[in-house]
Amino acid sequence: MMFTGFNMTGPKEDKLTKPEGAEKASPDTSDPFRLEGIFEDVTQIFKPNRVKEASSPDVIIAVDTNVLLLPYTIRKDGLPKLQTFYQDLRSANRLYLPARVAREFIVHRDRKLSELLKMITDVRSRLNIGETKLSPILEGIEGSEAMAMASKALAEAKGQYTKAIGVVEEQVRGWSGDDPVTSVYDKVFDAANIVSPTQTNEEILSEWKIRLKERIPPGFKDGGKPDTGIGDFLVWKALLVLGEVHKKDLIFVTGEEKADWFVRVNGAGAYPRPELVAEYRKHSGGKGLRLVEFHDVLREMDVAQDIVIEIEKAETTANNIIRVSSQLEERHIQPFNTQARTSLGSTSVADFRMHHGGRNITFYAEGASFTFSVSEQGEDSLWAYPNGKDMMNNIPVGTIGNRIDTTSMFSAKEGFSVIKGQMIWARNAEDFNLLARLIRTSHPDIEDRFEATFMFAIYPPGSPIIVP
Repeated sequence: MMFTGFNMTGPKEDKLTKPEGAEKASPDTSDPFRLEGIFEDVTQIFKPNRVKEASSPDVIIAVDTNVLLLPYTIRKDGLPKLQTFYQDLRSANRLYLPARVAREFIVHRDRKLSELLKMITDVRSRLNIGETKLSPILEGIEGSEAMAMASKALAEAKGQYTKAIGVVEEQVRGWSGDDPVTSVYDKVFDAANIVSPTQTNEEILSEWKIRLKERIPPGFKDGGKPDTGIGDFLVWKALLVLGEVHKKDLIFVTGEEKADWFVRVNGAGAYPRPELVAEYRKHSGGKGLRLVEFHDVLREMDVAQDIVIEIEKAETTANNIIRVSSQLEERHIQPFNTQARTSLGSTSVADFRMHHGGRNITFYAEGASFTFSVSEQGEDSLWAYPNGKDMMNNIPVGTIGNRIDTTSMFSAKEGFSVIKGQMIWARNAEDFNLLARLIRTSHPDIEDRFEATFMFAIYPPGSPIIVP
């Protein structure tokens, strides 16, 4: 629907704390009849927004980009179960995909595959069996022969391992649109269930400009992006087409929790924004809208519990990154900060801001501190440099809440790359351990400050080390 003629300033902001998602007045907005335009049918305002579980044949289901990407973070043996889930929905004519989601998937899929390749090369580069050649004076003493044999076995094992890594890398590089995840989607999505808006691009853009100015959800939270955040709006337009065609309740499966989709409480999505509920009702003949995470749908469809748990962990990892980034955008940011404090064993957020070119950053807790240099590499990536006294390296993968063993870790000898989602590990001489997961970085021009955000924890000697 088009909204025009906005000239009136909204009401003053209430001094009481509002749930995230409540709108602030803007001097550039507002038609005196803005609410009448959004909530046209007042008879629907007091009706509940009840949607049955995903197992109900009366509900149609559409999936978001972040959901399509999740299988890249789970075990390959879980893919057949997910494929069965999707095929069952498709056979029942209940599975749909917004066209914009398919297009976004292709872009982000290639990033996921490049991350896999980088992880493989990082593992290979970290292989190190240490110095095995003894000083001549030690040859022939007790234990030297056994050491020489063990050294030979280590070298042979390293060779075999390196060869195996090469085979895996060759397989990944050989994927050309037929990786295991994409192959699943090729079997369940086609022209019959990929949905596009019915308007022309010009009509959509005209409507989007008005909605963006008026902060009408969804999509306005991404207004600062190069495409002005129109992606979410294109997804929404496709969902409205589903409502118009099928006249059924809709479950949109998404990990999205931004305030232009959800009314949020304590940084997390609580329920769909009433504007979205009202608009979907209008287009679907009074039907309901539900926004839900993937693991909840899998559970309601009686998918195997091990897959439900694995997907839930993957979603927790992804959503924590989104939540931290959103919270940073919504609060006042100080000009510069290069230190972050936490309590031992507790997970905290470190938001570092420094001059272009990078500098030393410090993580500290009671009795322990870790200081090392970082510098920008690109958007959502950085370089970290060993400080010469602590052991340090990159840990490519790790699921939030899982215990990790660092006893066999060795230290990098030179600067190493860290990308979003990966961790910096460090251990000092007193056996304290740092794990710092990279959440985001800026990609600054030379005059701009460099920003890097981590979720981190410091663990005392002997305590379990848990991925933050």
